[in-house]
Amino acid sequence: MTKTFRVQKLGALLLGMLFPVTAFAIEQSYQGENLSHASFTAKDLTGTKFLNCRLDFAGFENASGSNISFQGSSGDYTRFNSSGFVSANFKAAVLRNSNFTMSELHGVNFQNATLDAANFSHAILWKASFTSASLIKALFTETKFTDKTDFSKANLDSALFSNSSLEDADFTQTNFHNTRFRDVKFDHADFRGAVFDHTNLASCGFSDADLRNTAGRTADFTAGNFVEADLRGFKCVQCRFNQAEFSYAHLDNADFRQGEFKEASFHKTDVEDVDFSGSVFTAADFSESSISNCDFSGADLSGILWNPKKLHKNRYDDQTRFPPGYVPNAKQMQRVSTRPLEPMELVEQPQQVRQVQQPAPPNKPVQQVKQEAPRPSAPVPANAKRSSPLPPEEDRPIGPAQ
Repeated sequence: MTKTFRVQKLGALLLGMLFPVTAFAIEQSYQGENLSHASFTAKDLTGTKFLNCRLDFAGFENASGSNISFQGSSGDYTRFNSSGFVSANFKAAVLRNSNFTMSELHGVNFQNATLDAANFSHAILWKASFTSASLIKALFTETKFTDKTDFSKANLDSALFSNSSLEDADFTQTNFHNTRFRDVKFDHADFRGAVFDHTNLASCGFSDADLRNTAGRTADFTAGNFVEADLRGFKCVQCRFNQAEFSYAHLDNADFRQGEFKEASFHKTDVEDVDFSGSVFTAADFSESSISNCDFSGADLSGILWNPKKLHKNRYDDQTRFPPGYVPNAKQMQRVSTRPLEPMELVEQPQQVRQVQQPAPPNKPVQQVKQEAPRPSAPVPANAKRSSPLPPEEDRPIGPAQ
């Protein structure tokens, strides 16, 4: 372990005589130190390096400074609330349950960091990078993001975002398993290759967002705004789009099988080569949209609002339900044989962030657990009933409304 100090004097040196110094900043370097429970509250940490240190319960409240590095450090319940850092480096740090509430971080780097259950509520993050970071159960309530926040390849499993703006953010190949978003704006954001699995995105805005080749299942996009969004190749099976707005969106080759579209609007949208099989359309508005080469096999179209003159070579089967009075013709709707309902495929998850095991704190011996010999089990009577194992719990799919 090494610790070095370098003092930057902010005064003047003339003819070998040191004039009174009115201010100074201390640059320190900690290498492999155990700084658990240490306090750096309200300190100016400009240029300070905490490399591969233990920071359990360490306090950095109201600390400030620039060019600070926490690279490779680890700790639980480290406190950074109300801190102000510029160009801070948290690359590969493992800081579970850390507290960044009310902090203001400019150009912070969390690449490959493990920040599970971290709290960033009411923080301001300027041009932050969470590339390949693990943010399982992290909390972002009323967090302000600016200058294209980078969450590419991050693991946001069970994280919560509410009342935040993530416009222009990068979410390429991000894992959104069981992630919850409340009133979040994603306008102009990039989601290419992301996975929405059991994700709640109700009342979120995706105007002009790029969702090409995004996959998902049982996600909730209720009241979502997809105006001018790019959904080409978008695949979301058994998802809710009730009251969603798709005006002027690009939907080529999208897959919305077994979806819900109650009161959804496709105003002036060219709907082409889309799979709507098994979906339910209740008061969904396609009245000013052209629909061509789409699959409505097994779909419930009894409540759809459309203009039959704008239908061209779509497909239906014996299970398809049409609006009252509509009689399909070969130019508008082509009959195909009924196919069995396909099982919901598992969504391919992106490469997960490697979890880094925290080493034991220095100077604390690791206790060895003594293995005891297994005790012989009591004999089971011949006429005793054996309990069967419980059936595995299954996720309840979001299916069409009955």
